[in-house]
Amino acid sequence: MKKNVILFMCACLLSSFSFAKSKIDVNEKYKKPIIRFLPMMKSCRDAGTKQTMQASGKIVVDYEINDKAELHKIRINDEQTTLTDLNLQKCVVDAFKKIKFPKTPKGKIVKITYPVEFSR
Repeated sequence: MKKNVILFMCACLLSSFSFAKSKIDVNEKYKKPIIRFLPMMKSCRDAGTKQTMQASGKIVVDYEINDKAELHKIRINDEQTTLTDLNLQKCVVDAFKKIKFPKTPKGKIVKITYPVEFSR
């Protein structure tokens, strides 16, 4: 009996570890395509006003990806965003719309929050 309880507890720990690991991997899978577009997002600041070019901070983007690899519900997370220049925010969102994301599992939607950092 005691042996079965110990085996059950080990199985539970391993399954929760696997779940946590797969959750991290899933998150990274849908963030990784953004890396190629970061230079485009950084150039958004350079195309702005003198004040925008000297700005530092972040624009946090919330978005969803569906099982057809379509980007849905993309929006600026106002609570976490520190750069409020609307043209800069629009440029970053437009760059996100050009990214090709992988498909999610059938019938699933993945929600991601991604901070785009700008520094001087």
